[in-house]
Amino acid sequence: MSPAAAEQRILELLAAAREDAHVTALTQDDELAALARAHAQDMAEHGFFGHVSPTTGTPMDRFQRANLLLPFGENVAQGPSAEAAHQMLMDSPGHRANMLQPEYTHVGVGVAMRSSAGGTVLDVTILFAKRPTARPAPPNPSPPAKRASPGAQPRGARP
Repeated sequence: MSPAAAEQRILELLAAAREDAHVTALTQDDELAALARAHAQDMAEHGFFGHVSPTTGTPMDRFQRANLLLPFGENVAQGPSAEAAHQMLMDSPGHRANMLQPEYTHVGVGVAMRSSAGGTVLDVTILFAKRPTARPAPPNPSPPAKRASPGAQPRGARP
């Protein structure tokens, strides 16, 4: 399974879990996905597993560098498959709470693969965020009626 296919499968499993819990679906977010992929790749390349990277710092550090100043949560997982990583997260109360948090509106998933003695391991990062809702634009008032300048003749009028 490719990293892209694993990301898609994790998104499908997450959507099903939220649906089962009667929680609103999340919107996939390209910015969050890019940040999640970078952290997953960082874990795979530098041989660590966790929220704090020796090269990029904490999740808050990464969000600030990306100019993403909004409420967020981060889940990281490792497993031999997307299904195993998803189940590990669902079995952990704190990670499950992030996955089913109704206030989150957007999600980005990143997966990187690395080889280990036991075979291929997926490094997974899932970022959740609450994006502000777009407010509807105020109604466009009618443009003010044009006033004729003093002494101006109406169009087509003869003096």
